Amino acid sequence: ELPYSRRFLYDADLMVDDCVLLELKAVSSLDAAHDGQVLHYLRATSLEVGLLLNFGPRAQFRRFILENDKKKIRVLPCESAVDALRNCEWE
Repeated sequence: ELPYSRRFLYDADLMVDDCVLLELKAVSSLDAAHDGQVLHYLRATSLEVGLLLNFGPRAQFRRFILENDKKKIRVLPCESAVDALRNCEWE
């Protein structure tokens, strides 16, 4: 086990079905620091898809996809989570 100071810590707002990370904000405008936060969470977890939602004066959203062969959420070894979502049949 790693000492506390060397652990990767993250506190994402929501994870949907262990597939999508949601980070929620209520700020006047999204900036690069918010993008970096989502990317950090994606690097620190096994998730590949992240959504940044802003409920400020003007609604905004950004979608992040971080494909990585080392992620463990693959259905098939050669298929990424992004491709799986694209091929998914929505009810």
